Amino acid sequence: MRDVAAAVLIVAAVAVFRLAGPLAGGETALLLANISPLAAVVVGGAIYMPRRAAFMVPFGALFVSTLVVNAVRGWPLISPYTAVVALCFALVFALAWLVRGTRRVSAVLGVTVAGTVIFYVLSNTVAWFFEPAYAPSAAGWLQAQTVGLPIPGAPPAWWFFAKSLAGDLLFSSLMIAVCHPRAQRAAAPETVVPVVPVLASEVSVAESGAVCAPEVYPHPVHS
Repeated sequence: MRDVAAAVLIVAAVAVFRLAGPLAGGETALLLANISPLAAVVVGGAIYMPRRAAFMVPFGALFVSTLVVNAVRGWPLISPYTAVVALCFALVFALAWLVRGTRRVSAVLGVTVAGTVIFYVLSNTVAWFFEPAYAPSAAGWLQAQTVGLPIPGAPPAWWFFAKSLAGDLLFSSLMIAVCHPRAQRAAAPETVVPVVPVLASEVSVAESGAVCAPEVYPHPVHS
């Protein structure tokens, strides 16, 4: 029951955070754009969560929050872009699964950075492929990965990457602070107490209340 409550809380938190920008609008929406706890939940789920929840909780959060955000914005609930986002996060999940159960914080942060790069490059490649304003060439692809389209008042594409990376590292650090100590305690080997064999003579001495062990004579005793 506790695990179910935690999963529902994570899904709700992701949905609320993703809705904060669109509902606020204006400069707040621009400020929060591309900053989301979703990537951290995907990485943390693959590394720290139990096997049953590792996939269902992160992608449940993705599915529910995407439906809510698209409904609020008036976008189609399911679109090709939704499928691209799901594919990107699936690749990030697979990468994080390779280091599942790791005790190294550096490995978790490294997967987070790699996941951010994968998501950024793939999503911008799809935008370059389908957006007619980009030239169908290597130069057009490079433009999509760096400055983006020249939209008045819009920041360059690399600025969104920087924000994504900062947000992913922030939320992954929070995930590490919460989950990593518990994972280390769970993986710590149990202390094994050695079993010392007890001689029959020692048992008889203990039962008789004697303080000292029986004498051992180095030479035979003659009567």
